[in-house]
Amino acid sequence: MCNVNAKRAILEELKNWDVTEDFPVPVKALAAIAGIDDKESCPKTRKIILEMIEKDKVAIGSNTKGYFLIKTEKEMQKVFNGWMRRQLAMTHRMQALYDAFYSK
Repeated sequence: MCNVNAKRAILEELKNWDVTEDFPVPVKALAAIAGIDDKESCPKTRKIILEMIEKDKVAIGSNTKGYFLIKTEKEMQKVFNGWMRRQLAMTHRMQALYDAFYSK
């Protein structure tokens, strides 16, 4: 399936009325729905979703359970704050690793 059809299938599934932050669509399910032959971690599907966010300007959020359309300001803030926490945690980890290596 080409990217356009895959994007269309993913978007239609995310528009489904029962897809929410609390009940997102797992990435493996999106890959199957879109007809994407993907590996265990679904890198092709994740790449298509990233392209939908960056190029097509579709507000797609994610959590540990899957993907969903961001429909409200509250959802947007929750997703954004989650990314900020992860970024801060990664910065701390990078600094700790750097300090551990160079403190010898």
